[in-house]
Amino acid sequence: MQGSSTADADLQDFFKEIGHVEARDSRQLRSDQEITRLTRKGSTYFNPNPFEVLDVDVDTPMETIPIFSLFLPRQRSFLKLSVIVHPDKNMNDRERAQKAFDAIKKALEQLENEELRTGIIQLINDCKERVNTEMEAARKKLKREGRPTDVPEDDPAFFKDRVRKVCLKAFADAELRKRKADDLFAKEKQRQTEEEQKETEIAQKQKEWNEKWEKGRDERFDSWNSFKSQGVKKKKNAKGIFKPPKVKAETR
Repeated sequence: MQGSSTADADLQDFFKEIGHVEARDSRQLRSDQEITRLTRKGSTYFNPNPFEVLDVDVDTPMETIPIFSLFLPRQRSFLKLSVIVHPDKNMNDRERAQKAFDAIKKALEQLENEELRTGIIQLINDCKERVNTEMEAARKKLKREGRPTDVPEDDPAFFKDRVRKVCLKAFADAELRKRKADDLFAKEKQRQTEEEQKETEIAQKQKEWNEKWEKGRDERFDSWNSFKSQGVKKKKNAKGIFKPPKVKAETR
C-alpha cells in the first residue's frame, strides 16, 4: 500500500509540473539545473520518455537515422549532459546526481534497443497524430462559427510544445499502466508462492507423520505379541477354576 501511495503522489506531482515545463531553447546546461530537472517531483513519470531525458527533440527522424547517427549532431551536447550530472562532478549533491546520471544511462539504453525504440517512436507518432486531429477539429468548429480557422498550433513552436506535452502525458500513462501490471503480477506471484509454501508445509508434515508411523510399526508389533503371550500364560496358570472329573465308563 505504501508503494501505491508513493506512486500516486509522484503522479500528482507530475501533473502539477507538466504545465510549467521549461522550453529547451530557453535554458542553459548547468549541473544543478539538469540534476533538478531529472530528479524533480514527478520525475518517475517525466523520465520514461527517453527523448525528454536526453534532451533530444521529438521531431528527430529516428525512423531513418541509426541510433548512433541520431546523437552525432548533438554528441557534444549529450556528452556534456552526462558529464555535468556525473556524481563525481557533484560531490556536494552526489545522491541526486547519481539518480540523474542513472536516468540518462537508462534513456540511452532504451533508444539503443531496437524493439523499445520502435515502440517509443510509434507512441510519439501517435501523439503527433492526436495533436493534428485536435487541430482539425478546432478548425472545423471555428469554420462552423464563421470565425477565422487559424489555431495556435499553426505556429511551429507552439505545435512542437503541444506535441511535447502530449507525449509527456502519454509516456506517463504508459508508465502508470506498467506499474499497475507489475503490481498485479507481483501480488499474483506472492499468492502463488504462499500457496506453494502451504502445500510444501502440508507435504512435509504428512511425510514426518508417515516416517513416525513406520518407525513405530515394530514397537507396536512387539507390544501386541507381548500382550497376547501374557494373556495365554494367565489362562494356563489360573487358579481357583473348577474342573469337573473325567467320567469313567461303567463296567458290568
